[in-house]
Amino acid sequence: MRSPETAPLLLWLNGLIEELGPFKITDFGNSVEINSWSWNTYFNVLFLESPAGVGFSYALDGNVTIDDFAVAEQNYQALLDFLRRFPELAARDFYITGESYAGVYLPTLGVKIVNDKANFPNFKGMAIGNGVLSFTLNYQTMVPLYYYHGIVRDELYQRLSSTCCDGNIETCDILGLFNNLTCKPIISELYDAANPPLNSYNLYETCYLSDSGPTDKLSVIKRGIFHDFHRDKPKRNIKKNVQFDTPTGCIQVNNTYIYMNRQDVRKALNIPASLPIWTDCNDEVTNSYGFRYANMTKQIEEISAAGVRMLIYHGDVDTVCNHVMGAKFLTSLDKTIIGPEMVNQPWTYNGAAKYADVAGFQLKYDGGIDYLTVRGSGHFVPKDRPREALQMIYNFVNQRDYSMPVPQ
Repeated sequence: MRSPETAPLLLWLNGLIEELGPFKITDFGNSVEINSWSWNTYFNVLFLESPAGVGFSYALDGNVTIDDFAVAEQNYQALLDFLRRFPELAARDFYITGESYAGVYLPTLGVKIVNDKANFPNFKGMAIGNGVLSFTLNYQTMVPLYYYHGIVRDELYQRLSSTCCDGNIETCDILGLFNNLTCKPIISELYDAANPPLNSYNLYETCYLSDSGPTDKLSVIKRGIFHDFHRDKPKRNIKKNVQFDTPTGCIQVNNTYIYMNRQDVRKALNIPASLPIWTDCNDEVTNSYGFRYANMTKQIEEISAAGVRMLIYHGDVDTVCNHVMGAKFLTSLDKTIIGPEMVNQPWTYNGAAKYADVAGFQLKYDGGIDYLTVRGSGHFVPKDRPREALQMIYNFVNQRDYSMPVPQ
């Protein structure tokens, strides 16, 4: 790592091994290799296993039933404890980062941090990748995305449009239609089209199915993101009653699974023998989780008003938390686009080269909010486009042009 004594501190909430951590597991769990594109090359990165029960984390009383409110408080308390143990990091510029359901974890945590300047005087930014910032917009944009990628037949699309959406799917409250006995089967049929062999987390990546190994993160995440909101219940309690199949998994994590469950590895990590085997995602946590928020507008606006910069980025071939949702969410905020252009501007990887690669497109809003797409990436940007992801986060933290290469 470069300059650990002065480098900013980043919190990452979505795992150590599979994406942006310092090492990769290879050779069927027998080898560990350095990740050349790890974010800790330039930053002090805190990888936090959250909620309790994921990875090797656990609850002292064994109860992993939890909700959005509790996770925000526990993450906040974990950060306070971390800084008490490592006070030399408390004065560093601090950023919180994550992906997917971190679209809820991070804003709810960020609100707590901006209201505690005594303990977090240098909270500078938040980066959310393919985050589920609005469930309503996510459902609303997912259906046209399937249609325009040729995943569903025109007959099914038009049936949903005419029967349930007054002829306009793009403004249709798809989420609310799950309570409609006529429309729910049509929507379920449409969403089932994104099951394997199609990889709904990266439309252009091969779906590698396996009959063995752990439950894959894809099925667990999709179950967590696809659920129905009952707006008439107190505290926006959410009943997960959407009945359609979820993928059995497309991404192989067997290397990590084998390695993390080796007895010598567990011993080296001081994992209590009472803990179960490591899995990529925890079904028990997902199935008992209390989803309390439908939209992050209030939290995003409060954090922005406190002067905290934000990066909202999306791999553009993910359909589960798609880039159109991200763009529409930012459009719904009371922000002004910076610049007169009517089209998003490209940003490039290896911008100093004669033929730089277009890495994606960008749009900047006043108040320090940047929106970026990452071309050809799916849901897990640091995994799919590790070089571009490192350049993107480095330039965000250092407030540089996104096309500038990272220092060598």
